[in-house]
Order: sequence, then structure tokens, then C-alpha cells
Amino acid sequence: MSIFKRIEGTEEPKIPVWPIMMDFARVLDNEITFQHFAEKHKLNQAEQAEASEYLTAIGGLVTARATALAGIGIPVQLATIMARGTVDNQLRYGLLRAEQGTITEAALRSTLGMSAP
Repeated sequence: MSIFKRIEGTEEPKIPVWPIMMDFARVLDNEITFQHFAEKHKLNQAEQAEASEYLTAIGGLVTARATALAGIGIPVQLATIMARGTVDNQLRYGLLRAEQGTITEAALRSTLGMSAP
């Protein structure tokens, strides 16, 4: 199984987009542990590895964008908020498209700067 296919609804149990998207953010913010995240979404070992890849990519995008924004003089805290917003938008759009069946897993991963599955 894969997280993408469960969000897409082609594998069960389906993972709803909004809860997993918010939980990705909660893990990155250290509000919940990765273990809690995995248990909540009933992720098997392969899905946990996939989730780790997504979390690494999401965190990397936020860091890179915040660094670039801070580099042009935007205060770090504001740069981080702005970076999180753009990455959140990108992730939300991709995951909602996955749920609708209008994006491939490879395309979503590419959008997040990840290699193909």
C-alpha cells in the first residue's frame, strides 16, 4: 500500500486529505510524534517510510524558501511563515488533485522536489 494510493482512494483504508495534511504540519511543528501520526493513519512500514520522505521534502521546501526570503531582507520569522504558506498551498493542491485522480504520484513527488516512487 502507499499513502498516495490511499489518499487517491484506490487502496483501503482511504486517508482523507485534510487530516493528513494537518498532521504532516503537526509532526513538523513537534505537536505530535511521528509514531502518533503513523498510528492515527494506520500506516504500515512501507507507508511510514513514504511519510518520512514526504516530511523531509516538505521541511526542506520550507527551509529553502524561508532562507531565500530571509536572504532578500525579510525577517526570519516572517520568511518562515511565508514559506510555510506557499508549501502548504502546494501540498494542499497536490493532495486534493490526488484525491480527485487528476495528478499522478510521480507528478506530486516531482512538485515536492522528490524522486519518482
